[in-house]
Amino acid sequence: VYRLTATGDIDSTFAGKGYVDIEYAGTAAGNTLIKQVRLQADGKFLLSGTAGGGTQPRQALFTRLHPDGSRDLTFGDNGFQVVALDASIAFATQFMQYDNGEFVALYNQVVPRGAVLLGQQANGAANPAFNQGQPLPVHLEDRTSVLNTAALDERDNILVAGGSLDPQSGL
Repeated sequence: VYRLTATGDIDSTFAGKGYVDIEYAGTAAGNTLIKQVRLQADGKFLLSGTAGGGTQPRQALFTRLHPDGSRDLTFGDNGFQVVALDASIAFATQFMQYDNGEFVALYNQVVPRGAVLLGQQANGAANPAFNQGQPLPVHLEDRTSVLNTAALDERDNILVAGGSLDPQSGL
């Protein structure tokens, strides 16, 4: 994760060198991929992506950084929240965050194929107020869905968009 100044220079005040390498301890080097960063109202950064690969399942991963680039150890387990879904490959596509710090994340699963939403508390744990803390499968009738984007409306309702796969061809 790099932080640049408004003129495109590396901001050396961020983690003391302008960047921080995000590596989840449960994976081999290079097997942590960050896909989204969101600035929170408190100045911290919430990041989502994946961890794993090779012989390990690829699971969705969240981490949170302080404004100075240090990991927020009050988030998840030692600053990381791995979301183990019932899939061998899953990744967080996007997340929407509420004013109170809670968020809903979109997950696409490759094996088995499908898409789910999961509400999460500000500390990264599953939110029991959203679908009783369980992943919510999203699909159209008998089709498998892939979620690409989402937004919250003025009433904090969730709008998700993506595509569906033909059940015969898988495309």
